[in-house]
Amino acid sequence: MRWLLLYFLVLLLFFSYRRIIVKQCLRRGGTSAEAQRRSRQFSLLFYVFAGGLALTGLGFKVGLIGGLTALAGVILLAGALVMGLMKLRNWFS
Repeated sequence: MRWLLLYFLVLLLFFSYRRIIVKQCLRRGGTSAEAQRRSRQFSLLFYVFAGGLALTGLGFKVGLIGGLTALAGVILLAGALVMGLMKLRNWFS
């Protein structure tokens, strides 16, 4: 039950942040298409990050192949984090 509530909280934060990205882009004079593109890029980063967390969490519970899966998850997480921080720096500058 706790996991379900946490899942809904994460989804609520995700959609709230997408709305903030769109509003910020439109306020700065961007077009609607650009705002949607940025929103989709954020969604992609979110899904990659969530996939990395899932791979990491599942990989640590299983032996050698699980360890390799966890390593792949950590690489995905690091890539999503670096890419997301670079995008945010460009958007808000």
